[in-house]
Amino acid sequence: MSQNYHQLIQKIDNFIRKYYLNKLVRGSIWWVAIFLISYLVFIVSEYYGYFNITVRGVIFYGFIASQLVLIWWLVARYLVAYFKLGKTIDHQQASIIIGDHFPAIKDKLINTLELKQLAEESPEQKELIEASINQRIANFKPIPFVAAVNLAENKKYVSYALVPIAAVVLLAFAAPSILTEGTDRIIHHRVFYKKKAPFQFNVLNKSLVVRQGDDLTLNLKITGEQVPEEVYLVDGVHTFKLDKKDIINFSYDFKNLQKGKQIRFQAGEFFSDEFVIEVKKKPALLSYKVELIYPSYLKKTSESLNNPGDLTIPAGTFAKWTFDTEYVDDVLLALNNQ
Repeated sequence: MSQNYHQLIQKIDNFIRKYYLNKLVRGSIWWVAIFLISYLVFIVSEYYGYFNITVRGVIFYGFIASQLVLIWWLVARYLVAYFKLGKTIDHQQASIIIGDHFPAIKDKLINTLELKQLAEESPEQKELIEASINQRIANFKPIPFVAAVNLAENKKYVSYALVPIAAVVLLAFAAPSILTEGTDRIIHHRVFYKKKAPFQFNVLNKSLVVRQGDDLTLNLKITGEQVPEEVYLVDGVHTFKLDKKDIINFSYDFKNLQKGKQIRFQAGEFFSDEFVIEVKKKPALLSYKVELIYPSYLKKTSESLNNPGDLTIPAGTFAKWTFDTEYVDDVLLALNNQ
């Protein structure tokens, strides 16, 4: 490759790098604008909308997936091309773009590349062809190919990013809770967040622990500036309307509770914190046995009795009781009120 042709290729390569730098700058501006606009839309919507866990999960993962796609499409692929780590436009394609900016050399530049290929394929005419190539290259030297790319044109796109940046800054000073709370609820999308109500749900029961199979009357009192007409109990599967005793007092009867429940109260669009009804398993005596070890003077072999009723045993007999129980922590054995 002649020195002149090498310099020509170097000028085209410099254009290609600046071409991708321009794409990188413009793509970064667009990505920042799209990122901030979508971010603001989602967090402001969540702040006022209090979306459920499913919707917030869709927003969270959809936002991440879409941003990964956008950052590749608008930024990363041009960054890779800028460092020549992936596929880029070739010299022929670059010459077409340069020619569009400098119409006077459009066909000549492409023909020069074609002549170089012809010279390699026709060794007998190589010297003649290269002389023609050098003559053409001499005409290209004063022309700065990189000028075909004007980075300053990207200034007109900066405003698309400045507007959402200004909106974020304004919110940060005027209403920071929108940014902090909205972002926190989107990030922690698996956590249930209740909408702040103008009243409070107060459970009056001292304890929400019952034995398996027992009933429970849950008493609720509403306090605050406003009082709802109706209150519902939500257990994750079903919704039940509470009985209204008076303006602020409500109740609900659970019958024959068999397992624990996680419940919330709902009044209109507002929810309470989560309450847990703990159901303890009912203790049961499944079986028992007593091993009788008789005194030596009887010369009688020890024996075991399963589930015996009343026992009449000789004086001096040692009785060892064994109980088979379920959901029992302690056993009390009473003999003659002792």
